[in-house]
Amino acid sequence: MASASIPLLTEVYELKESGMNNSQVAKATGTTREQVRRWWSFPEKYSPYLDEIAIERAINGDRKVFEALTDFERHEFWMRFIKRANSVDLELVKQDNNGGNWTNPYLTMMQSALGMSGKALTSAMHCAKETAERRAAPVKPVRRGPGRNSKLTEEEQAETIAAVQGGESQRSVAQRFGVSRSCVWRVVRAAGV
Repeated sequence: MASASIPLLTEVYELKESGMNNSQVAKATGTTREQVRRWWSFPEKYSPYLDEIAIERAINGDRKVFEALTDFERHEFWMRFIKRANSVDLELVKQDNNGGNWTNPYLTMMQSALGMSGKALTSAMHCAKETAERRAAPVKPVRRGPGRNSKLTEEEQAETIAAVQGGESQRSVAQRFGVSRSCVWRVVRAAGV
């Protein structure tokens, strides 16, 4: 699956349905024209709309419906499946040594309904949990400007520029702020001093 979120795909679909072409949608959403074309051309794979009835039927063990779920529906299926199986702590979900039966009757039913081995079912549950944790992880900090992140805040940059304009050497300014001379040089050059 392409790296797209449900809100982004929803926006793409709404803009396309409003009559915009691929280039206009790409420009409005910050994606490429090729991505928009791919997402729009394969709704069975990328549609952001969740079929709640299909997900519920899959959770109740309908194998044909499960196999027809889109990637986003399948992700939602696994999230709901884990909640229903009461297996948030997946380390507690084990198979018995005698015959490989699940200790949880719901998992036994889903294993047979989906036609998955116990190992495949456990692996899919772990994958779904890791994906949810990754999506819940904090986002990288926002850059202060174009290019690399600055080691100096805007206030420190202003002090650096004032100090260099006042006659202090770039080396002493760099030592005072705990940065390299090249960092001070970049700040001074960007200011046009």
